[in-house]
Amino acid sequence: MYLMSQNLTRATLSIYFHKIMKKILIISLLCVCANTYSQNIVGTWKRVSSVLEYTNGKTDDLQKLMESTFPCITEIKYVFEQSGKHFMVIPKDCKSIPNTEANWKVLGNQLIMNQKSGKEILNINYDLDFSGNTMTMTPIIPKQQSLLKRKE
Repeated sequence: MYLMSQNLTRATLSIYFHKIMKKILIISLLCVCANTYSQNIVGTWKRVSSVLEYTNGKTDDLQKLMESTFPCITEIKYVFEQSGKHFMVIPKDCKSIPNTEANWKVLGNQLIMNQKSGKEILNINYDLDFSGNTMTMTPIIPKQQSLLKRKE
């Protein structure tokens, strides 16, 4: 009765209701699409390429060389758990490959890994790029100061 006194008829209320429902539907679809198309590192991965880029721009894929030296390398699995833990599953016949464990997190398009190496912890950052079911991890190598110092 109060709404009627504000000159809002059932037809007007119906129009408002449909507009609101349309906005909710559009927002819901955007959220679903955003979640569907966003890539996630969580899961089990296999290495299919190891590209080395030289300072002159030339590149070499070292994967075939590694596979000829260690044929079992094609069966190594790289696991990224939701908890932020990363480890490798190495086949029994490939024990010469050291297992690595690390903690990881993704910030934007960067993967930040803290990897244990003996008593040291290595911090390694990668740019991430996804295309279909392929993830490309490009190491971010900070510009280092010269390790050689001139005697004065």
